[in-house]
Amino acid sequence: MYKNFSLAIYCTAPFLNRVSLRELEEDFAFFEEYLKVNKVYLETHRGKDDVPKEKMLEIIEFFNKKGVITSEGITTTIDLPGDLVHNLRIFHTFCYSNEILKNRLKEIVEYTASLFDEVILDDFYFTSCSCPECIERKGNLS
Repeated sequence: MYKNFSLAIYCTAPFLNRVSLRELEEDFAFFEEYLKVNKVYLETHRGKDDVPKEKMLEIIEFFNKKGVITSEGITTTIDLPGDLVHNLRIFHTFCYSNEILKNRLKEIVEYTASLFDEVILDDFYFTSCSCPECIERKGNLS
């Protein structure tokens, strides 16, 4: 189909959580008709969405049967109630000073690494936290 072009697609955790394998087959058939997908990034976490292991394994198998390489993506946003979130401001990125949130991110990364050899971090790998500890650690830096 192509000599000098390969195509990768990125499937978000909210999409993967709501799509059935039948719907995935239908959606992917559209791509296959017009494009050859070589690789797919399957997101395990975004905000409040975590894709359960059983569902992720089914999706990985689906793409492997199609000859599509699977890799992983993580969007480092969090959706937690209460005091942990109010300082996270825009996009609810993680606070890297808060031990609870750092441990949660560690859980996400360990889960993801248990399923994939390659992991990419979505471009939300930043923080907009304005908690007192982050402000203090930032000091005079912009």
